[in-house]
Amino acid sequence: MKLGRLLASLEQPPVAFHAGDKAVFPHNVEITALAYDSRQVQVDGLFVAMPGDHTDGRRFLADAAQRGAVVALGEALQHDALSSLPLPYVEVRDVRMALANLASAFYEYPAQRLCTIGVTGTSGKTTTSNLISSVLEAVGQRTGLMTTANFRICGQEWANTTRQTTLEALEIQQMLRQALDAGATHAVIESTSHGLELHRVSGCYFDIGVMTNITHEHLDFHKTMEAYLRAKARLFESLDPLRDKGLGVRPAAILNRDDMSYEVLKPYCRVPVVDYGIDGPAAVRAVDVQLQAHSTRFRVILPDTEMMVETRL
Repeated sequence: MKLGRLLASLEQPPVAFHAGDKAVFPHNVEITALAYDSRQVQVDGLFVAMPGDHTDGRRFLADAAQRGAVVALGEALQHDALSSLPLPYVEVRDVRMALANLASAFYEYPAQRLCTIGVTGTSGKTTTSNLISSVLEAVGQRTGLMTTANFRICGQEWANTTRQTTLEALEIQQMLRQALDAGATHAVIESTSHGLELHRVSGCYFDIGVMTNITHEHLDFHKTMEAYLRAKARLFESLDPLRDKGLGVRPAAILNRDDMSYEVLKPYCRVPVVDYGIDGPAAVRAVDVQLQAHSTRFRVILPDTEMMVETRL
């Protein structure tokens, strides 16, 4: 894909183009791959210089160039670094948002052709994501699944050994592309507060957002409960009532009526809200819950019917 076409996908236009060791900036160069780890750079690739917890990608521009990168992209450089650039450099305001935009464009926006379901909350995300995927597959749908514990594409499953609860945007878009190419119709993505705040799930074009619950965790990153809730809200405010992928899916927000997050998140929802709960009135309610050592049994009350449910969970 041409560099110019990739850069046209950026929500925020580049701040500056630095030609580096070239006479002019190579807008029309063909880009063969994206990488944010210089060790993963491929020949004629674009290196996205992201800051991390322990180091900064901008320190590895020379390594990326030696491995074959033809251009790099990142936030502002110090003056001395600009004067000795080993390759052309695109300066942007927000490199994480830029990575999400570039990855979506490079893999040709796979989420626009999938029903995408984001699951967030403090606890229960992995279990809920797996349950949603299993239910969809039980009725004949083919799914992609990304969680803290496991990945699955159309029945092929493997463990998440990345140590990331939510993958970086590049891997998410790559996996969505793989799921689409394998024939998937739906993708279920565990969406952590970190992933939402750091734009890792930007470009997923979520159709459905699901909230499990909120407790006082992850404040080492978000600092305050308000900031933590605001990060979670990003999933629900991204749900677009006008989004129509031609899949017969109407965007919706699934909120826990019994949880304190309900009143906080509901104002961010521009799409219909389906609430669920146990303790009080809700569109979907579980009553007569019987918890056994190896199973759970309850009666679920829906807007127009009710049924008994028994699960081995």
